Amino acid sequence: MVKAVRQATGPEILLMVDANHAYTAREAIPLGRELEQLGVFWFEEPVAPEDHQGYKAVCHALDMAIAGGEAEFTRWGFRDLIGNRCVDILQPETCGLGGITEYCKILALAHTYFIPVVNDVWGSAVAVATNLHLLASMPDLPGAADPIKPMLEYDTTPNRFREELLVKSLAIPEQVKGNGGWVSLPPGPGLGIEIEFEFMKRFEVQ
Repeated sequence: MVKAVRQATGPEILLMVDANHAYTAREAIPLGRELEQLGVFWFEEPVAPEDHQGYKAVCHALDMAIAGGEAEFTRWGFRDLIGNRCVDILQPETCGLGGITEYCKILALAHTYFIPVVNDVWGSAVAVATNLHLLASMPDLPGAADPIKPMLEYDTTPNRFREELLVKSLAIPEQVKGNGGWVSLPPGPGLGIEIEFEFMKRFEVQ
């Protein structure tokens, strides 16, 4: 499957593989070697999030970047993951780890250890808008021939709380298509979004 995607995109497009912690380290390492041959930029969550030793083993065995962290919570959950160099790219999930303030503490901790951060983004339009603002203040990713700008992860499976929650849609797919892969920050105050409360009323529970 990865080979087919690489052939379709060509060598210039960054390609990442997310395993959703499907493997043991013993299984992930030989698979990772095959992914390296296809020029995969990072291998995401190759092992269970609790298996820090497995993460370290995969990191040491492979030359490509290992990414993870979306299943960790609060700065204490991230402390050992970062301090033990279990990942090459950290992926905090802002809306799950404790909010923006906690995220900023984790970001500072990661950068103290020279670990780049690419936010994991999943869920509602509020999560997408929050991460757009956080990513806009991020430095470029190192480690490539040319610096890589901060990237927005955007799930494209149908999600009404992403597509119908706001008065004015963020229109991420349309922006990406029309702007050569770039998106803009929502321009309103705060997070720049307005909730469509009539939509929310449909999900009220008495």
